[in-house]
Amino acid sequence: MSGLKTQQQGDEVLQQHLHEQQQQLQQHLHEQQQQQGECELDVFGEQQQQQQQQLQQQQQQQQQLQQQQQQQQQQHCLSLKRAIVLLQLHYLLQQQPLLLLLLQEQQQQQQQQQQQQLLLQRGCDDGLQADAAALYNDSASSSSSSSSSDRHQTAAVAADNSSSSRQQQQQQQQAAAAVQQADVYTHSQPQESGGVAAAAAAAAVAAAAAAKPQQRQLQQQQLLQQQQQMQQQQQQQQTLQQQQTLQQQQQQQTLQ
Repeated sequence: MSGLKTQQQGDEVLQQHLHEQQQQLQQHLHEQQQQQGECELDVFGEQQQQQQQQLQQQQQQQQQLQQQQQQQQQQHCLSLKRAIVLLQLHYLLQQQPLLLLLLQEQQQQQQQQQQQQLLLQRGCDDGLQADAAALYNDSASSSSSSSSSDRHQTAAVAADNSSSSRQQQQQQQQAAAAVQQADVYTHSQPQESGGVAAAAAAAAVAAAAAAKPQQRQLQQQQLLQQQQQMQQQQQQQQTLQQQQTLQQQQQQQTLQ
C-alpha cells in the first residue's frame, strides 16, 4: 500500500512538473509571438514611412518641374511681347516721318489758300473803290445840268433801287447816308453842270459800299471756316502725338 501511495505521489509530482513546464512553454511561445508581432509592426511602419517619403519626394519633383515649365512659358511670352513691341516701334518710326510730311503739306496748302483769299479780298476792295470813282468821274463829265427836282427824283430812285437789294442794317444806313450826301450836294450847287449825274454816281457809290459788307461777310465766314479747320488739324496732330508718346511709354514699361 505504501508503494502505491508513493507511486501516486510521484505521478502527481510529475504531473505538476509537466503542467508547470507546459505553462512555461506557453508563456515563452506567447512572448515570442508578441515579439514577432512587434517586429512585424515595426517593419510595416518603416515601410509605410519610406513609401510616404518617396511620395513626398515625387510630389516635390513634380512641383519643381511645373514651376520650371511655368518659368519657361513666362520667359517665352516675354520674348514674344518684346519682339512685337520692337516691331511696332520700328513700324511707327518708319511711318512717323510720312505722317509729319503729310501734315506739313496740308498746313502749307492751307496757308497758301489763306494768302490767296486775302489777296483776292484786297483786290476786290480796291476794284470796288476804283469802279465807284470811275463811275462818279464819268457821270460828272458826261452829264448836263438839270433842275433840283430832277436831282431829288434820281437820287430817290437810286436810293430805292439800292435799298431793295440790302439785307442788313449796316447796308441801309450806308444807303441813307449816300442819299443825304447827294441831296446836300444838289442843294448846295443847283446851277453846276452834272448835278444829276453826280447824284446818280453817289447812289452808285452807296450801292457799291452796301455790296461790300456782303463780300466781307462771306470772306470772314471763309476765314473762320479755315481757322476752324486749322484748329481741328492742330488738335488732331496733338492727339496723334500724345497717342504716340503714350504708346511708346507703355511699350517701354512692358519692356522694363
